[in-house]
Amino acid sequence: MSQVSASIAPEVCSQIVQWVDRRRDLLVLCVTCKAFQRAAECKLYSMMYLIDVNRAQQACRTLITTGRVSYVRTFVFHPDSRRGPIPPLKPVFWSLMQGALNAMRNLESLTIVDPTFSNTWIFDPDQISFQLRESKLRFTWDNHIARFLEGQKKLRVLQFYERQPISATIDRPLPSLRMLDSCLSIATQLISSPISNMQVVMDVEDVQIALTMLRKFANLHKTLRALNLLDIVDDNVSLKIFNSVSRSCPQLIHLGLLPLPVHHRHKFHHCLMDMHSLRSIELDIARWTPPPPTIAQRALAAELKIYCPTICTVTFWIGGTRCRWLHDGMVWISQSVDLNQYPNLNRNWHSV
Repeated sequence: MSQVSASIAPEVCSQIVQWVDRRRDLLVLCVTCKAFQRAAECKLYSMMYLIDVNRAQQACRTLITTGRVSYVRTFVFHPDSRRGPIPPLKPVFWSLMQGALNAMRNLESLTIVDPTFSNTWIFDPDQISFQLRESKLRFTWDNHIARFLEGQKKLRVLQFYERQPISATIDRPLPSLRMLDSCLSIATQLISSPISNMQVVMDVEDVQIALTMLRKFANLHKTLRALNLLDIVDDNVSLKIFNSVSRSCPQLIHLGLLPLPVHHRHKFHHCLMDMHSLRSIELDIARWTPPPPTIAQRALAAELKIYCPTICTVTFWIGGTRCRWLHDGMVWISQSVDLNQYPNLNRNWHSV
């Protein structure tokens, strides 16, 4: 077998390996013969998904000391608390993580979750040579993070959540950024970037300050197509936010997740009339008592279309239940009712 395998061209080995998905099979190919070893190792190391702290530490140590680090395209460290309490991550762990980051020159996708949100020093732009296309980070937004992101000229997708007040600003736009998932305080720093799809957590408690920030989204009028807003506290705030968004971003194709007022919906309808391109809207009706049944949801969807004729998809959220309606010809059709959903994980705003 080894003699036959050794005679196979490297290109053929690579094609065969592309059809192998199970890790155990790739490991077998690594030791079958040298003809398969490089192709199998390349795929094995191309994506590293680490949820165990001890294995992550061992993996970082291996990456620092082996030439196979050049194969890594995707690196994920996301400790899983469901497997048991996450042990304290000591400085030696983060030093190894920093060493691995500095070594991964071909990295394209990076996800790192720091349970303490504090070890941003591992991102040293003077030592990091990779250019990311996608990044999901859980850290404090500080100067280390800001300087690191400023150097990521190819970054197209950024997800960033933090628990501390923002302590740094980005001084220049990210020229390739298209998709952003963050809190409002961070989003307003990136509005000079060509963002087309955005999800924003309303982390600013002062409504007037939040409205001032939202008005800055007008800078994105040429690029922004989808906007999803999370954690809007009540109907009154929802109306103020929608009024601001309808003036700043009338070009939106998708908008969510606004609480639909029980009373004074004419103010909501007035804002809808400014949305001349809107095709999809997601609305929170969890505060309605009782929750609108199917026939009432159809009536609400029809009511919305009167004031915004371009709408063809309406999604109602009742807690963790998502009810999607599609306009087909002259009628509204219930497309799906999905249980146990999470608004922050909903990806409708992605696909516009």
